[in-house]
Amino acid sequence: MFNFDDQFKEAMEMWNSSMGGTPWRVWAEGLEKSTVGPLESVMKAQSSMMKASQQLADKEMDFIRHRMDERFAYMRELCSCPNGAEVAHISTEFWQSAFEDYRDHNAEQLHILTKTMSENSAQASDALTESLSGLKAAEEALTPAKPTPAAKRAPARPKARATAKATSSSEE
Repeated sequence: MFNFDDQFKEAMEMWNSSMGGTPWRVWAEGLEKSTVGPLESVMKAQSSMMKASQQLADKEMDFIRHRMDERFAYMRELCSCPNGAEVAHISTEFWQSAFEDYRDHNAEQLHILTKTMSENSAQASDALTESLSGLKAAEEALTPAKPTPAAKRAPARPKARATAKATSSSEE
C-alpha cells in the first residue's frame, strides 16, 4: 500500500545522503534567500516607480493648466494694449515668466525622478547583497567538509643518489 509519509522520509534520507550529510534546509534557505530578495526588490521598485510616474503626471497636468492660464492672460493683456511699447513689455514679462516656470518645473520633475531612482538603486543594492549571501550559504551547504588530518606525517626522506665516484668505482 502507498504510504506517503514513509516515501517522503525515504526521499529526505536519500537527499541528505546524496548531499554528503549536509542539511538540505541550509541549502534551500540560501537558495530561497538568493531569489526572494531580488524579486521583492523589483516589486518594490516597480511600485515606487508607478507612484513616481503618477506624481510626475499629476505635476505635469498642473503645469500645463498653469501655463494655459498664463497664455490666456497674456492674450487678454495683448488685446487691451494701447501701444507697441506696452506690447514689448508684456511680451518680455510673459516669456520671462514662461522660462522661469519651465525651468522650475523641469527641476522639480528631475528631482522626483532622481530621488525615486536613487531609492530604488539602494534597495536593489541591498537585495543583491542579500542574494549573494544566500548563494554563498547555499554553496557552503553543498561543499563537502574537508577532512581534518589526524596527525601530521613526517616529510619523506630524499632518495639517495648515486655519486659519480661510486658509479666509476663500480665500473672497474
